[in-house]
Amino acid sequence: MTAAWAGTGDGSKEHPYTGEWQATDLVKVLKVGDRLAYDCVIKAGDISILDIFLGKICTHWADWAMGNAIDETPYFMYNDYCSWNTLDERKSQTFIVTSVIDLSGQRIYFSGYYSGTYLRPDVNGFVHVTNATNLKKAIQNNNDAKIRLMDDIYLSDVDDRAFCSTFTGTLDGNGNTIWAARPEVKHDGGGHYKRSYFFTHAIGATVKNLTFRNVREQNEDWENQSIIVQDAKACVFDNITFDNISIWAKKDKAGAVAGYAENCTITNITVKNSDITTDKYKAGTVVGEANTCTFANIEVIDCEATAGWAHVGGVVGYATSCSFTDINIYSGCIESHRTTVGGVVGYAKEGSTFRNCV
Repeated sequence: MTAAWAGTGDGSKEHPYTGEWQATDLVKVLKVGDRLAYDCVIKAGDISILDIFLGKICTHWADWAMGNAIDETPYFMYNDYCSWNTLDERKSQTFIVTSVIDLSGQRIYFSGYYSGTYLRPDVNGFVHVTNATNLKKAIQNNNDAKIRLMDDIYLSDVDDRAFCSTFTGTLDGNGNTIWAARPEVKHDGGGHYKRSYFFTHAIGATVKNLTFRNVREQNEDWENQSIIVQDAKACVFDNITFDNISIWAKKDKAGAVAGYAENCTITNITVKNSDITTDKYKAGTVVGEANTCTFANIEVIDCEATAGWAHVGGVVGYATSCSFTDINIYSGCIESHRTTVGGVVGYAKEGSTFRNCV
């Protein structure tokens, strides 16, 4: 077998191109969205590769006969690529192709970007991250950052506390999932998982295009327990799915998006196969307590919301002057051990409106 046909992989996220390829052979199969592995070697041919985020021709795969040499970085650009990317991390990353041009044997061009973390934002101002450690660093480096996930995130390699006190930026999940890889190790003596909300507070922030799966956000704090944020003001939460999550608050206010939300827009939310519990008040699958918020296109499937005393709703436990449009709740259990239970809201106060709720 010649080097021209020694390469393997189909270019997918799970099976990126690896091994040795002649440039003229690779370009015949290479298409937008394909991935090249760290150890992919491209040999021969007149070829140029542009890193679109750095705006420079890549020399990471030096001479393309030495393989992916992104770790050989006395070079100019990789302070911008990010010193957080250790050699081991870089070996797990891929080069994602965004364009391919073959000038009929004269020269081959293709462009793309690495799936690792860039300190330099892209043309839309987003920093790109691919793991929980770098996500936390990017947020703590700038709590007003615009962040885009370029891969699924696993939480087992970060500590149990919030990523920052007050988040004012944008977190775009880009269709990826945040997982709790090993929730069973996040235990305290009382039998409750200890991972805590991503942000303590959020003001004017946006969180969107994201799935949270198997995440347990429970500890001994008295109130405002959530997957994303303890309390949110003037924020946008859009196109978020919560699957098999569990939240527990020792006193009150628990919900998947926020414990407490004020003047927020919360749209295109799905919560399924999940449980939200407070020992006393205000449990909702989406928000524990909401004030002057807009909820639209909310779907709740096979969930349990429970409060030891009062105010439990299929979407919000306690609402003031909120609007609810296109709400669908299927099966599950909404339960208060004393009073004020509702299919959509446990206790609706002062001007809340409901349209097309099932």
